[in-house]
Amino acid sequence: MVTAKSPHSLQKSRPPEQLHLPERDRERFIKFGKERALEGAGPVTVGIDLGHIKTILSHAAAVHGVVVSTEPIDLARSALAISNPESPQQLSVGP
Repeated sequence: MVTAKSPHSLQKSRPPEQLHLPERDRERFIKFGKERALEGAGPVTVGIDLGHIKTILSHAAAVHGVVVSTEPIDLARSALAISNPESPQQLSVGP
Protein backbone atom coordinates (compact mmCIF):
# COMPACT_ATOMS: atom_id res chain seq x y z
CA MET A 1 0.00 0.00 0.00
CA VAL A 2 1.42 3.35 -1.03
CA THR A 3 0.46 6.46 0.88
CA ALA A 4 1.02 10.02 -0.24
CA LYS A 5 3.26 12.10 1.96
CA SER A 6 2.76 15.77 2.52
CA PRO A 7 5.57 18.11 1.47
CA HIS A 8 6.07 18.95 5.16
CA SER A 9 6.75 15.33 6.07
CA LEU A 10 9.36 15.03 3.32
CA GLN A 11 11.34 17.89 4.85
CA LYS A 12 11.33 16.54 8.39
CA SER A 13 14.46 14.98 9.74
CA ARG A 14 14.54 11.34 10.75
CA PRO A 15 13.05 10.53 14.17
CA PRO A 16 15.54 9.62 16.91
CA GLU A 17 14.82 5.90 16.68
CA GLN A 18 16.10 5.90 13.08
CA LEU A 19 19.37 7.64 13.88
CA HIS A 20 22.72 5.99 14.37
CA LEU A 21 24.00 6.17 17.95
CA PRO A 22 26.54 8.99 17.33
CA GLU A 23 23.73 11.12 15.87
CA ARG A 24 21.72 10.96 19.10
CA ASP A 25 22.97 14.03 20.91
CA ARG A 26 21.36 16.69 23.06
CA GLU A 27 20.75 19.04 20.14
CA ARG A 28 19.00 16.33 18.12
CA PHE A 29 16.68 15.48 21.03
CA ILE A 30 15.88 19.18 21.52
CA LYS A 31 15.07 19.45 17.82
CA PHE A 32 12.84 16.37 18.12
CA GLY A 33 10.97 17.91 21.07
CA LYS A 34 10.43 21.19 19.24
CA GLU A 35 9.21 19.36 16.12
CA ARG A 36 6.74 17.35 18.22
CA ALA A 37 5.51 20.56 19.89
CA LEU A 38 4.98 22.21 16.51
CA GLU A 39 2.96 19.15 15.44
CA GLY A 40 0.65 19.81 18.39
CA ALA A 41 2.10 17.55 21.07
CA GLY A 42 1.89 19.02 24.54
CA PRO A 43 4.70 19.09 27.10
CA VAL A 44 3.57 15.87 28.75
CA THR A 45 3.43 14.03 25.42
CA VAL A 46 6.90 15.22 24.46
CA GLY A 47 8.16 14.12 27.87
CA ILE A 48 6.58 10.70 27.39
CA ASP A 49 8.15 10.40 23.92
CA LEU A 50 11.59 11.24 25.30
CA GLY A 51 11.00 8.84 28.20
CA HIS A 52 10.27 6.00 25.79
CA ILE A 53 13.45 6.68 23.85
CA LYS A 54 15.44 6.78 27.10
CA THR A 55 13.94 3.45 28.19
CA ILE A 56 14.90 1.82 24.90
CA LEU A 57 18.47 3.12 25.12
CA SER A 58 18.75 2.01 28.77
CA HIS A 59 17.48 -1.45 27.82
CA ALA A 60 20.02 -1.68 25.00
CA ALA A 61 22.80 -0.83 27.43
CA ALA A 62 21.62 -3.16 30.21
CA VAL A 63 20.61 -6.20 28.20
CA HIS A 64 22.71 -6.02 25.04
CA GLY A 65 25.81 -4.23 26.30
CA VAL A 66 25.43 -1.32 23.88
CA VAL A 67 27.59 1.58 24.99
CA VAL A 68 25.20 4.52 25.03
CA SER A 69 24.50 7.43 27.35
CA THR A 70 21.03 8.61 28.25
CA GLU A 71 22.35 11.93 29.56
CA PRO A 72 21.59 13.79 26.28
CA ILE A 73 17.89 13.00 26.79
CA ASP A 74 17.93 14.41 30.33
CA LEU A 75 19.73 17.52 29.11
CA ALA A 76 17.24 17.96 26.26
CA ARG A 77 14.32 17.70 28.68
CA SER A 78 15.88 20.44 30.82
CA ALA A 79 16.56 22.63 27.80
CA LEU A 80 12.98 22.27 26.55
CA ALA A 81 11.48 23.38 29.85
CA ILE A 82 10.91 27.07 30.51
CA SER A 83 11.18 28.34 34.05
CA ASN A 84 7.80 30.09 33.86
CA PRO A 85 5.96 30.23 37.21
CA GLU A 86 2.53 29.86 35.55
CA SER A 87 3.52 26.87 33.42
CA PRO A 88 6.87 25.27 34.34
CA GLN A 89 6.26 22.41 31.89
CA GLN A 90 5.67 24.66 28.86
CA LEU A 91 7.92 23.89 25.90
CA SER A 92 9.93 26.48 24.06
CA VAL A 93 9.35 26.23 20.33
CA GLY A 94 11.03 29.49 19.42
CA PRO A 95 14.34 29.88 17.59
